[in-house]
This record gives sequence, structure tokens and C-alpha cells, in this order.
Amino acid sequence: MKKTFLFAMSALLLTGIFSSCEKKQSELTLDDMKGVAKVTGTVKYNQGATVQSDGSVIYDMTVPAVGQTVIVSVPNSSYAGDVSGNQTYTGTVNAQGVYEVSVPVGTKSVTATVGVLPFHAMKYVEIAGGVVALDSVLFNQFTEQTLTLEDKSVETADFEVTSKAEAEVEYNQAVTVQGIVNAQAWKRDSELELEDPNLWAGSSAAYSAGLVIEVRMAEPQQQADEPQQQTMILKYTATSNAMTGEYSKVIMLPNNCWDGGRQISVKVRTLPTTGLFTHRYYNIDERQWKAQEIEVLYQEASVSATLTYDNTIVPLEMGDILVKVKPLNREEVLGIGNSADGTSIVTNNDFNW
Repeated sequence: MKKTFLFAMSALLLTGIFSSCEKKQSELTLDDMKGVAKVTGTVKYNQGATVQSDGSVIYDMTVPAVGQTVIVSVPNSSYAGDVSGNQTYTGTVNAQGVYEVSVPVGTKSVTATVGVLPFHAMKYVEIAGGVVALDSVLFNQFTEQTLTLEDKSVETADFEVTSKAEAEVEYNQAVTVQGIVNAQAWKRDSELELEDPNLWAGSSAAYSAGLVIEVRMAEPQQQADEPQQQTMILKYTATSNAMTGEYSKVIMLPNNCWDGGRQISVKVRTLPTTGLFTHRYYNIDERQWKAQEIEVLYQEASVSATLTYDNTIVPLEMGDILVKVKPLNREEVLGIGNSADGTSIVTNNDFNW
């Protein structure tokens, strides 16, 4: 899906970035600028809609623009009236959304223009009653600020950056994605006696997992040397059934998603989580199986498939997902060859822990 993005930065800021290398700037020296002014403030961006724990939706969620760059541009004419071009100074937004930029100044004040470099980030939009994540959205809309800076002055410039409003896209193409999630588990053979050392074996069982369904839509490259086209990424969430391991999710795609030979892939992945696991081991002296509750990590697992137009009629069947488990404290687990087993416990490390 091709997208056209616009730079929202003024000619002054852009000129400041690219004209600092002009030959004429060699006439300006900042060695005599003994003073320092500071520009500080916060930078946030509008992440879009977000679902709260109670199910309510906030439609304009602003978050710190961590790691983004703030540019302060000072015309050389503010330093010396007969010199063209600009001096640019930059700062980085920290985890709290705060930045600080130091600007050299002389005995007289200078005029500075402050802005934010465009950046890409995740944006969340409401589609068909659900909140969907769009990856790599360009954020470049903000109001530049002009400040007067003097020695020892501290000026504030706060920004809230938004993405450019794009043409309304209709999401009416419904596709059902479904599959099964299992996790490693001990399985009992009902035909064997309770004392049989083979009564329990490592196997799998239905598992209730939090799922992320990621849909990628990309236009095919016409030639091998053609730049990679913009990829649109939609992200949905779902949960597999604890009794059956099954999940089924209706996802809504843009009406034009099939135009131009777009390649559409779907990836379903489980969210890693910790929990209790019923472990089994056999005591040869007591001639019986015993249960041990241990804490494990249910690891991330995923499966991918290609979406075609046929899936507007029949569901896209994803391959089965097997979630592997890993003990948080291996040394406490009995029956896998630890020293605590002694001679009475049989080693049955069926999950290769």
C-alpha cells in the first residue's frame, strides 16, 4: 500500500539542517560566544486510540516521544548581521519526554526556531469496533516555536506531534483467521495401571493464550533493484479457548487490500507468560506417580500463513501452535536428573529441560 508523507518542518529549520555546511559559514566563528542559553521542554505524540483495562477507549492518547530529536535553529544573522545560513543545535527526548538543548550566545540576544525531526511510530486506530495498531506511521505535524535567547536564559518549548490526516480508508473486507494453540503438558494413558512407569508421558494439551494477530500488506517490487514499498501492518488481539485451544478472529481489511497484487501475510504469535505447571515424576520405591507444582515460563510461539482472496469466503486456517514451557528454577524440578532425585525417582525428562 503506497503512502505519501509530507514534511511539516518549515523552510527555516530545513535550511538550518542543510546549510550549516555552506562555505560562507566559515566567515562565522562562535569562539567569542561565551554565554549559553538553554531550551528545554517536553515532546509527546498522539498515539491514537487505546483500550483501558475496563474496556473503555481513549481516542487521543499522548505518550513521550522517547529518543526523538529536537532541533534549535539560529540564523547566523543573529550572531553577525552580514553572514547567511544557520547554526543548528540538537537534543534528544528522554524517557520522561523531556529534552534540553544548549545554545551559544554572545552579549546580545538571538532568535531561535525550535522544532522536532519527523519520526515513525506505532499508531492505534479504531476499526470495526476494535483498536488496531498501524506500524511505521509518520509523525511530522507540530507547531514550530520562535524564542528569544540570552545568556543564562532558560526558555521552554513544548510539543505535541501528530500524524498527517490521510484520506479516509474503509475497512469492510472481513476475513476470519482461526487455529489451535496447545502447550506442553503431561498426558495420562488411561489404558495403563496406576503403578505403570509409562502411565504418564510428555505430550501437549489445549492452552489459553493471549494472541497477537499481525497482518502485513506490502506492494510487490516490480524490479529487483526497486526500493522496498511501504508496508501496512495491522495488529489484532485474541485469546485461545482453555478447553479446546481453538481461536477464531474476524479481522477487517481495507476494501482495496487486493489491488495491485499486494502480498498479504498473517502471523499469529502467543504472548509469553509465567504460570503454574503440573509436573509428573515416578517414584520407583513407592511404585507410583507423583505431582509437583512448579513455576514455568510459557514461551512465545508463532505460526505464519499467506492470505489470499479465497479467504474472504473460507477462513484462513493457521497451523497449530505448540507453546513450550521452561521451569523458572530447574534445580527444584524432580525426575529430570537433578541431584535431589536420589535413587528412588526415575528420570523422565520428556521436555528436555
